[in-house]
Amino acid sequence: MKNSGTRCNIECARCRYFYEHYTQYISFIHQMSMPVAIFRDMYIWSGNRAWADMCNVDPDILIGMGVEEIIHPESIRVIIDFNKRLQQGNSSMILKSQIRLESGNGKEIRVNLTITPLKQPERACFAVAENVSG
Repeated sequence: MKNSGTRCNIECARCRYFYEHYTQYISFIHQMSMPVAIFRDMYIWSGNRAWADMCNVDPDILIGMGVEEIIHPESIRVIIDFNKRLQQGNSSMILKSQIRLESGNGKEIRVNLTITPLKQPERACFAVAENVSG
């Protein structure tokens, strides 16, 4: 989505606007070894190699993916509620919750998830996952 709130017809992973305006704020995640991702408005903007490996998907496929594609249906409510509270102005809140993910191969993964809002890009969140599936 562009700043005007209109939906683009270009995939985020191939969008020049996305790379020119947003990657400068989120590229730091690729320096981290733990699974981390950037979310905005229920879409993944970027995920590092560890996040992609945990979800069993290619990192380029993560960009623009809806969170419902990787978060188990029984856990999605946690993310939806957090997102709603952020949109209502609770920009300083942090989510810490154990949720279930669904990997690309259909395997269910339990993770301790921590999400915190970023200052830039606006409405974006930083997510860290710790796999506790054992």
